[in-house]
Amino acid sequence: MMLLYLNQHPNYTLRIQSDLRGSGYQRRHLTMGKSATPLSQHNFGLASDIAILHKNRQLQNIKFYETFLGNLGKQFGLTWGGTFLGFIDPNHVQYYPKTADMLAQLPALRFEYEPYRIYFKNRVKRMTAAGKAAKIEDTKALLTTLAKLHRDTPCVCDTLADRPTPTSHSQLADQLRTKGYQPMRDVLLIGDLDKQTTTLFHPTGNQKTLRLGKWQ
Repeated sequence: MMLLYLNQHPNYTLRIQSDLRGSGYQRRHLTMGKSATPLSQHNFGLASDIAILHKNRQLQNIKFYETFLGNLGKQFGLTWGGTFLGFIDPNHVQYYPKTADMLAQLPALRFEYEPYRIYFKNRVKRMTAAGKAAKIEDTKALLTTLAKLHRDTPCVCDTLADRPTPTSHSQLADQLRTKGYQPMRDVLLIGDLDKQTTTLFHPTGNQKTLRLGKWQ
């Protein structure tokens, strides 16, 4: 796609500013206001930021990027960041139109988004309260897709309602030391089918017993 553009516009040059990103780099982008999400298609190698230069100066006019990443990118099945609802990103192009589309095709990636569920929920609340609900349609679609992928799967249903750790579980944890369990190093999970609970023994000394169920 870049070669085709350069053949059509030989007076310009292109520079890839960012493609595959680590999670730390993405968080820095979020903090600096260069992104609106703590996780993006960049994290999976499915997006690129490309600058157009003329006489070694980066062009800022969005029309140049509409021609390259918008019109030409569309021929390659890519989605241009200049069409985003909540965060216009002229230099950006990505493989899936929306994150919800990506998760529908690659459902295992939902585990990457789980830690940020509260962030996305708070963003929806904040933008809705500010009268900007139209700008977070993609975020709402992401949350809806996550909810669908959760449905009827096992979950910890009362995360904030810890239960006393059964004495039998503590005794079992002690017995497992003879099988190689090392409390100062290993995470131990004990499931109780009769009581429908799971108990966590963490190397930090934390112990939690929580009720299990299914997402509805």
